[in-house]
Amino acid sequence: MAIKKAKLTRSKQDWVKNRTTTMRGTDLRPNVKAQKRYQKRIDNLVNKMIEKTERVLLGLFRSDEANKFFAEDASLSSQARILTNQLTKEFEKLFNKQALPITEQLMRAEDQQSKSTLNHSLKELSGGLSIKTDFMTEDLRDVIKASVAESTSLIKSIPQQYMLEVEGAVMRSITTGNGLKDLVPFFEKRAGMVKRRAKNIALDQTRKAYNNINEKRMQALGVNTYEWVHSGGGSEPRPHHIKSHKSGGLNGGVYSLSEPPIIDPKTGQRGKPGDLINCRCTMRPVFKFEDGERIND
Repeated sequence: MAIKKAKLTRSKQDWVKNRTTTMRGTDLRPNVKAQKRYQKRIDNLVNKMIEKTERVLLGLFRSDEANKFFAEDASLSSQARILTNQLTKEFEKLFNKQALPITEQLMRAEDQQSKSTLNHSLKELSGGLSIKTDFMTEDLRDVIKASVAESTSLIKSIPQQYMLEVEGAVMRSITTGNGLKDLVPFFEKRAGMVKRRAKNIALDQTRKAYNNINEKRMQALGVNTYEWVHSGGGSEPRPHHIKSHKSGGLNGGVYSLSEPPIIDPKTGQRGKPGDLINCRCTMRPVFKFEDGERIND
């Protein structure tokens, strides 16, 4: 398909003539409302799983059968294993059923957000020129499919990991003879951990999907460079991301999508804003006027 390439209005072309400068669009930020809807739907699944698992298994350990076991060394492990297996099957089935529609809804919202925010950013950059962004290329379609597959897989992994840890804790509480003394604090701690993991999945997948979609859409429009913008959020910002590019960091620097900068000095990993876990940095499209022209920051 023919795609209208990004360009400048005549007034801006006249302004930048014989100058060494760059033109920047507005910051590209993901759809916060879509992310919150996505997170809420995952939270609902997680809360349902935690509530029922605790109710069923703690109920077993408070039963007459459990009291008899700890008093007379009778068998309890078989009943606990049966209940754990039933819970595992129930919630793996539930998460498997919901993962795809939850993720597809997010991707539709972030794709629409990309069209809207990129259009606004490029309009600002070009001096008011309206640039078509509501298109779909094969590369863009592949990115969305890959994002759906990754997010779906992560959601499905939540009950698998949680129930495996629950089974281990239940069996240890039986073999040690500590029962509820060990299980109650385990469930309290594990509930917080699985909820935080679910939240991180929602945040990371929202940002990654949005930035990956923007990357392909920008490249299709001939906009291959961007300014790295540190979000200013997060309790533990990465020093390399918050430090100015003039001091060896990334913030404020102009980079190429096709030749990404090092985003993790420890590993040498290259990428763009949002690629690393909990990275809230964003991109600001930058227009390069002529082939071979040096970008001055």
